[in-house]
Amino acid sequence: MFNQSGQVIGIDTAIYSPNGGSVGIGFAIPSSVVTKVVAQLREHGKVERGWLGVAMQPLTPALASAIGQPKAEGVIVDKVMADSPAAKANLKQAT
Repeated sequence: MFNQSGQVIGIDTAIYSPNGGSVGIGFAIPSSVVTKVVAQLREHGKVERGWLGVAMQPLTPALASAIGQPKAEGVIVDKVMADSPAAKANLKQAT
């Protein structure tokens, strides 16, 4: 994928097409992500992704009200996995 100046800005990965043609909604990986992935593949032969070790759920208006939050924005921590980076950082489940 290129911008109007001809610079690479992403790598196309999929196109959702209602009729099977090459028109529809395109999905792409930003070139900044691709650069890091390629570097990891060259150096290590695999890609490593960050992992926090939490499960989250959207903060709905009902949940926000129940936990005393003025706005229903973001997520709440639903579960912290044992021995995860989140557990070691003392992140806690919302109560």
